[in-house]
Amino acid sequence: MDVIDTLSGIDAGSRLDELRSHRLEAREQAQATYDALFSPVDDSAMSPVERQAVAAFVAALFDVPSAEQYYGRLLADVDPAIAAAVTDAVELGRGAGPYGAFHGDLASESQPGRSCSSRRSSRMRSASGWSRLCCTPTCSRSIRGTRPEIACNPSSTRAGPPTASSRCPSS
Repeated sequence: MDVIDTLSGIDAGSRLDELRSHRLEAREQAQATYDALFSPVDDSAMSPVERQAVAAFVAALFDVPSAEQYYGRLLADVDPAIAAAVTDAVELGRGAGPYGAFHGDLASESQPGRSCSSRRSSRMRSASGWSRLCCTPTCSRSIRGTRPEIACNPSSTRAGPPTASSRCPSS
C-alpha cells in the first residue's frame, strides 16, 4: 500500500490494487516522491510542519476531500494553531477566479476579489511565526482552469510565475 492507495481508498487485494500492481515502478516512484517531500534527508529549507501546511492548503484549494482530510489531520496532530491558520487561509482563498489587478494583455480581465482582514492576517502570521505571510488571494491560471492562490510577500523577488499585484492590508 502506498500514499495513492491511502488517499484513493484502494483496499489491498481489490481490483484496483491488482491493476496498480501491474505498474509497480509507477507505484514505487509515487511513494518515493511522497517520501522525498515529507521525509527529506535535509529539511533545512522547509520544516516538516511547513510541508504539511502547504500540502493541507493545496489539497483543500483543489477540493480533494480525501487529501484535504489526510493532510489536515497530519498537520493538526503536530500543530493545531497552524492547522487553524491554514483553515482560515483556505476559506479566504476559495472562490471563483481569476480576480486581481492584471497588467498587459490581461488587464481587461482585472476584477476585484476578496482580501484578508488585518485580524485574520495577524492570526495566521502569529500562529505560523511567518512574519511576512500575506494572505491576500490572487489568481493564476492552471491547466485545470483557474484556482485561487495565496501570495506570500508578492513584492519579493522569489522565482516562480508572476502573481497579480496585491499587498496584504496589514503589512
